[in-house]
Amino acid sequence: MNTPEQIQGLETNLTQSIQHYQGLLQFLQEMDHDLGTADPVALQNFNLTLNELQEHAEHLDRNISTQINTQSLNSETTQDLIEKRALLVSEVLLLNQRITAKASGVKSLLAHEMGKLRIGQTALSGYRQPQNNRGRITNSTT
Repeated sequence: MNTPEQIQGLETNLTQSIQHYQGLLQFLQEMDHDLGTADPVALQNFNLTLNELQEHAEHLDRNISTQINTQSLNSETTQDLIEKRALLVSEVLLLNQRITAKASGVKSLLAHEMGKLRIGQTALSGYRQPQNNRGRITNSTT
């Protein structure tokens, strides 16, 4: 049997997790919108922020998992919070997959463009003027 404090603690952690996943979802939506046009510094900042958000989500998930494993889930409120959280997690997962696919496409496009630039640079290096001796000072007497 769970004490009211245990149930309240679990519901508080679930509520915090839901709020965190809502923030993560909003961040991923912004990232999805800006991915194709962001500069490298912005992309690095996106990556750092995303890592921090994911680490915090892992921490919250571990706490919830521990509580769920040690308690029975009789409360209707707890069940509702778990379902809401599960829906948010699935939305985050789907959006994350879409961003990953989009980022992979951008990466492939950039790799292709860099390859074309290398080929062009190589081609242009073949058009160098031959070195000649014009303009040199000579000290020879003939």
